[in-house]
Amino acid sequence: LSANSSLTAGAGGAVSVTGTGVTNSGTIIAGGGTVTVNAGTGTLTNTAVTGLISNSGSGNTINLTGDKMALAGTITGGSGAVNIGNSTLSDAINLGSALDTTPATLELSAAELLTVATSGPLTIGNANNTGAITVSAAVATTNATGGTTLINKTGGIAINNVLTSGDGTKALNLTVDGGTGVAGTISDAAGTTGVVAGLLTTRSNGGASLTGSGNAVTSFNATNAGLGNVLLSDVGGVDITGISNAVGNVTLTNTGAISDSGAISAGLLTTSSAGGTVLDIGHTVTSFNATNITSGAVSLLNTAGPLTVTGISNAAGSTVSVNNTGGITLSTANVTGGSGLTTLTASGALDLASQGVTGTGVSLSGAGVTQAGGTVDSGTGTLSINGNANAVT
Repeated sequence: LSANSSLTAGAGGAVSVTGTGVTNSGTIIAGGGTVTVNAGTGTLTNTAVTGLISNSGSGNTINLTGDKMALAGTITGGSGAVNIGNSTLSDAINLGSALDTTPATLELSAAELLTVATSGPLTIGNANNTGAITVSAAVATTNATGGTTLINKTGGIAINNVLTSGDGTKALNLTVDGGTGVAGTISDAAGTTGVVAGLLTTRSNGGASLTGSGNAVTSFNATNAGLGNVLLSDVGGVDITGISNAVGNVTLTNTGAISDSGAISAGLLTTSSAGGTVLDIGHTVTSFNATNITSGAVSLLNTAGPLTVTGISNAAGSTVSVNNTGGITLSTANVTGGSGLTTLTASGALDLASQGVTGTGVSLSGAGVTQAGGTVDSGTGTLSINGNANAVT
């Protein structure tokens, strides 16, 4: 099907163009309704210069579907959502490929993604797509300022280059479980790969591992069902708005500070920061390990029965504070504070085992405090040990 002139609906009207292959070298404009262009198993072509697909600047949705696409014209979504996906749901999607020849793959180049302009959300893929989504070259959705979503079901998402949402400050959602908790994993290729965004939200079943040096997000939210771990290496500081990974572990590595505005639920929580890690909103992790290499505090407010602390290193920083509703058991490595007070507070038993605790002042409190070895050193500060009517041994 070829549209060589104008297909325009009046005020409030929708436009739907369907065929096995659709070429638009004119204008497809809805006067206020939705725009649907469905090329089926063929190619959806929006030609350069003359090709225009528009919702007349409204908030209505533009849906573009085709197993292949050649997007060179203009797509203007106003404040509406723009949805791009393949017709054959088992096909893959490759973002960054400048080709259109790979079998069973919808390939969208960096230039093609820039033809989409909307202040609403841009979604690539859909919740029933079982093919993989891969970022194979550096791409940015610069003109989609309402955030970007990549979504499929079971196929997984692989970030093998750098994906930038909008101008790098817009939200990015990576969903691989179809939104229903089915299997799907998120990964990057490490090295210099990664995502650049404001709020990064991931949803997976099998784990999400984003460890490339290209990751630069300001906040992070993750949900992982079933087995698998959640890992994020990031630069410039990050705020955790919530992480749910009750079966697996969570690892957060950042060149700046780590803070929280939402709860973390996980097995082992491991953090590495430069500028402090302050997680005081109230979390439910079973184990905790933290390293901070410059100034700043390390703190955790938590509920677990008990919490196992496998080591805290903040020698170059200030205070260390772990407060757990339940017991605290130290294991594997010492708790090393810096220029401030080191505080371990448990509503249950506090067991130092054979590990040491240091700081400029040390405060230990629990329903009994025990130690089998190691050294407690408060430096030039005060040492306080409170068994709360239970034994201190």
